[in-house]
Amino acid sequence: MIRRVAAGLALAGALATLPLWLGSAYYVNIASQILFFAVFALGLNVLVGYGGLVSLGHAGLFGVSGYAAALLLGAGWGHAVAIPAAIVATLAMSAAFALLALRASGISFLMITLALGQILWGLAYRWAGLTGGDNGVNVRGRPAPFGIDLASPHAFYWVTLAVFALCLASMAAFVRSPFGASLKGTRDQPRRMGALGFNVWLIRFAAFLFSGFWAGIAGLLFVYYNQFISPQIMALQTSAETLLMVISGGTATLAGPVVGSVIVIVMKNVVSAYVERWNMVLGLIFVLIISFMPEGLVPGTARLWRSARARPGSPPASGGAMSAIVVQDLCKAFGGLRVTRNVNLAVEPGERRLIIGPNGAGKTTLFNLITGELKPTSGSVSIFGQDITRSSSRARAHLGLARTYQIITLFPKDTIGRNVTLALLGLSPRRWNPFTPIERFPELVEGAEAALGRVGLAHLKDRPLAQTSYGERRRVEIAMALAQNPKVLLLDEPFAGLSPEERQSISRLLSDIPRDVTTVMIEHDMDVALGFADRITLLHFGEVIVEGSRADVVADPRTREVYLGH
Repeated sequence: MIRRVAAGLALAGALATLPLWLGSAYYVNIASQILFFAVFALGLNVLVGYGGLVSLGHAGLFGVSGYAAALLLGAGWGHAVAIPAAIVATLAMSAAFALLALRASGISFLMITLALGQILWGLAYRWAGLTGGDNGVNVRGRPAPFGIDLASPHAFYWVTLAVFALCLASMAAFVRSPFGASLKGTRDQPRRMGALGFNVWLIRFAAFLFSGFWAGIAGLLFVYYNQFISPQIMALQTSAETLLMVISGGTATLAGPVVGSVIVIVMKNVVSAYVERWNMVLGLIFVLIISFMPEGLVPGTARLWRSARARPGSPPASGGAMSAIVVQDLCKAFGGLRVTRNVNLAVEPGERRLIIGPNGAGKTTLFNLITGELKPTSGSVSIFGQDITRSSSRARAHLGLARTYQIITLFPKDTIGRNVTLALLGLSPRRWNPFTPIERFPELVEGAEAALGRVGLAHLKDRPLAQTSYGERRRVEIAMALAQNPKVLLLDEPFAGLSPEERQSISRLLSDIPRDVTTVMIEHDMDVALGFADRITLLHFGEVIVEGSRADVVADPRTREVYLGH
């Protein structure tokens, strides 16, 4: 805590004295641009990061504020009238945007805001009698608050810094407020929020106004900085660049939009002087950020820092470096909801491990983290000593990891045999052959028949999947996993929805899986599952609370309390 306070004070001091040691007025002006665009990005982040509403029309609100102030000043009104009037005009336009755009969500919301922003840009461009068209509107002089002359770059920077600090403080308070929590709730579970008594639409409407207010403040700073405004600032490019600031720095963070504004403004004003195609470089930077830190630079860097600090002192879950599966301190959070909490798990080669727990314990999420279908918030996953935490699910499949799904995931328009053939093709270079019929490749045909034979369905290989029973589909899914000759097999509730006869059939099938295949199974049917497992892990609220042999776990009072119910 003391270190954070000291770092904050040092940063505040550095920003306050920045003009004194920068020297050049050019770089002081660039620092001012970074600050007011950071205000703009922070305002947009209210919608994008905390509300889950992506807007591509905020440049319109930014420009409305600037034009309103410029036109009023040009008509002879003073700054004391122009500034509040510009804010009111921006809030009115924000309300109009919200009334139209909040009828939709997702991509539809984005497209509506894009259209509204383009309409405002078109009006500014075509209504030359009012806006001056391409010639724009000039602003004569800057205000002098409390007698401070803002004509100099240094004075303007300090006022912009004060506004930025006020914006940042208001955002910090907003994030921690009940309203901020409500907005994040509408982002994550709008249906549930309605059922809890929240007016989801009104919360989003108020957030839109709050976002628009800071867009208007940034627009005022922009017009006073340039002492000129033209339709160009309301173009789609401005909205896109501001959205880029938010995403590249990290949505739903306070520092993310600020870091993003530094990147974009420095690229536009500094790097562009040395690199002609600076926008291509900016695009490359953005691609690299999304590829390696999809959560953004600020949370991504924090994640790497936590991992670097945790690695030296983190004890292994158990087992050696060549355990089949090692999961260390694995966490996954969806917004504020933590689904897995510091899960540690080690499964030895050839072991049969059973994962149990009540509904919502995080069992399937754990499987999705192991297979790469979800990326962990923190922690690591390795198989046979190889770290696969950041590997794709495709790469993990090629390393020998296969799985089945709780909800059967097959290809209903194909035959049973073709479903299994697709599993074989996933690991075969033949998948790139665009000319030769599949039937010409004996290893695919025979491999599919062999896998189906293991589950007792070889005689049905030509039957359309749509004409099969639920139990047969469950066996097809197991056949697809076995066809890939996995080293590690994850089975997600393979007995779910089966009749007693089908359960016995699947139980015999799983018992016949060779011991050189490490098998981990999630299952609720304890009658059949206990006979399968060498060891059992009990999850509860995303945490491992019991682990051991079958007898030890069944006898543990915590198992009876949270799972067996007696």
